[in-house]
Amino acid sequence: MHVSTLRIFSSLLMLCVDLINGGLGINRTLCTGPDADEEGRNFELISLHALVNHDMIESVCNEVQDNVGFGEECLQLLSMDSRFNSASDYHDLSISILRFALAKGIQGQNYFIDIEKTNASQAIHQCATIYYNSTISFFRGALRDLDVNRDNANKEAGQAADGVESCKIAIDAEKIHNSTIINMNKMMSLLSDVAFSAIDLYSQE
Repeated sequence: MHVSTLRIFSSLLMLCVDLINGGLGINRTLCTGPDADEEGRNFELISLHALVNHDMIESVCNEVQDNVGFGEECLQLLSMDSRFNSASDYHDLSISILRFALAKGIQGQNYFIDIEKTNASQAIHQCATIYYNSTISFFRGALRDLDVNRDNANKEAGQAADGVESCKIAIDAEKIHNSTIINMNKMMSLLSDVAFSAIDLYSQE
C-alpha cells in the first residue's frame, strides 16, 4: 500500500478511536456500520488497526527486498515482537525497530563478553569491545535523532551494519565456527536494513 494511502488509513483509525471512545460527536457507524454491537465495533476497530500495521510492515519489507533482497527474512523478523504490530504509523514502527535492535545489540555484545572468558580469540575480543559497541552506538544515535533529524537517523541506522560486518570479517578470518554468532550477526545486519527502510518511509510522510 502506498505511503499516502497508509496515512489516510492511519488517520481513519485515529478518528475511529475517538468515535469508539465517545470523544467526538459524530455518528459512530462511520467506522463500523449501523448494525454493529459494541463487541462488533471493537472487533472491526482492531481489524482496521491490524490492516494498517500489516501494510506498514509489508511496505518496509518490500523496500528491504528492493535494497538488499531479504524481504522474506524481514517479514519473519517483524513477526518476533508484538510491538511492531501495535505501531500506528512509521514513526512508532521506526522507534519499535530501533529499540528492538538496540536491545539485541546489547544482548549480542554481552554474549561476546561472556564467551571471551573461555576463548582468548582476538576476533571475539574485537566484536565485544569495538564492533558491537559501534553498532549499538549507531542504533542509539538513530533513536536519539529520529525526532530531530530524520536524515541523520536514517544514516546512522544504515551505518549500524558496519560494526557487524567488521565482526563477521574478523570471525571468518580466525575460522571460528559458531552458529550463534553467525545468526546473531545476520540478525543485526538485517535490523540495520529494516530500521533504515522504516525511517526512510517515515521521512516520506
